Amino acid sequence: MSTAPADAASTPSPPSFTPPFPGAAGPGDPPALQPLAPQDWPRWADFVHTHNQGPSGGPRCLHAQQGDTVEALAKELAALPPDGAAFWGLQGTDGDRWGWIGAAVDPARTRAWLRGPLLAPAAPPGSADRLLRALLDGLDGLACLDAFPTEQDTALNAVYERAGFTCVDRHRVMRAPLAALPRLQDPAVRAATLSDLPAVLALHHALFPSSYLGDEDLRAAVQAQGDAAGGPARRVWATADAAGYAVATDEPDMDEVYIDFLGVDPGRRGAGLGQRLLHAAMAWG
Repeated sequence: MSTAPADAASTPSPPSFTPPFPGAAGPGDPPALQPLAPQDWPRWADFVHTHNQGPSGGPRCLHAQQGDTVEALAKELAALPPDGAAFWGLQGTDGDRWGWIGAAVDPARTRAWLRGPLLAPAAPPGSADRLLRALLDGLDGLACLDAFPTEQDTALNAVYERAGFTCVDRHRVMRAPLAALPRLQDPAVRAATLSDLPAVLALHHALFPSSYLGDEDLRAAVQAQGDAAGGPARRVWATADAAGYAVATDEPDMDEVYIDFLGVDPGRRGAGLGQRLLHAAMAWG
């Protein structure tokens, strides 16, 4: 689970961005603005960890928080495939790091999830806009770009608004230690099967039209549940009549279980189905 309330911003329709790798800085950008080679991505983990902290202690950009420590973030950045991410850094003439931005990219789904821009206090005025422009210029051909600045960070939200992004969803992200939560088994909730999938996907499309998990992701998770070797990294649950479903992902490197989606048919809400699904995910976690 993650830790902070966030706005999700997406490019206006029709979207016109998304990228090959690594891309180049936009015209007029200072020489210090450079695309980062994959081997350099983890070396920026300390900068990202430090400058993604907001005044309240929570993250400024939800998607830039990939672990609670510099080490965990460096490991996540090192594991990203070279064709599945792109990052830029802004450095002063003395080598001081001023700013960073990046994105995780799924070329097959023509979609990217943006991280940052994050700045050091010494960054020149306008650095956040230049970083975002470099990223957008470098990402060519994607159908959708999503950004996740926390709603309290008015400056970061303003950077995206100036670039033409609009707020399309608002998420409240909550966190709780699993050890402190009740783990109740409920016979009305079970691991989803392939026969549940059409109803689950129909509900998923209706409730989360801009989902970052597609049909094949959910199908693969359901199929993996029947594989006895090891344990599935992602699991899907459904109520007996598929009026509700939940999807969770195990993040062992961060010692977390992330509830990706929890949805109940609007006509069936108020009967505790969501709570039952959540308990099933917590029992698995």
